[in-house]
Amino acid sequence: ALLSKGVPYRNLGLLVVDEEQRFGVKQKERLKLICSGVDVLTLSATPIPRTLQMSLSGIRDTSTIRSPPPMRKPTVSIVDAFSDSIVQEAIQRELDRGGQCFYVLPRIAMLDEAMQMLNKLFPDMKVGMAHGRLPPGEAEKTVERFAEGDFKVLLATTVIENGVDIPTVNTIIIQNAQSYGMSTLYQLRGRVGRSDLQAFAYFLHNDVSLTEQAAARLQAT
Repeated sequence: ALLSKGVPYRNLGLLVVDEEQRFGVKQKERLKLICSGVDVLTLSATPIPRTLQMSLSGIRDTSTIRSPPPMRKPTVSIVDAFSDSIVQEAIQRELDRGGQCFYVLPRIAMLDEAMQMLNKLFPDMKVGMAHGRLPPGEAEKTVERFAEGDFKVLLATTVIENGVDIPTVNTIIIQNAQSYGMSTLYQLRGRVGRSDLQAFAYFLHNDVSLTEQAAARLQAT
């Protein structure tokens, strides 16, 4: 709404753009018009190539924040081949300390099979499900119930990639991690580690589909 042509600006001095990588070409063009003579601060966990190139070439000043906020610990990343035993170990450790888990898959078609696996591994555990094809408002309601503690595990697609901040969730398991781009992997890892507890991010890959590029992306996380 702030980028629409009908919004006038008076004495605009500073523009802060968060999650820059999520803006499209038309929005970027509108930002150029707004930014004339204005100081601009762009924030991104995964800068787009053009912005990164401008920073490296000196056209834009850049700063890198490497340390976590006060009282928070860096998230531990585990890259491994997928197996039921790894999933069970990761979830059980989180349950033992009273926490919750995200379980993320790249496609909606894979959710039912994952739900069956979780029900087999943890018969008494409540699992919620959220994805983009649910009726309007249902995914949001499921995430809200998860935040309130109704479920121990939220099985989801990348609908949880942004805007989800639940301090009790400190383990995320990403199945078929080789299917995601670097930006998405970083965003998903950022869903955990929002408390003073040690957080864990599991990037579980399928060896059959693992290319050299995908392996390099996973190791970079």
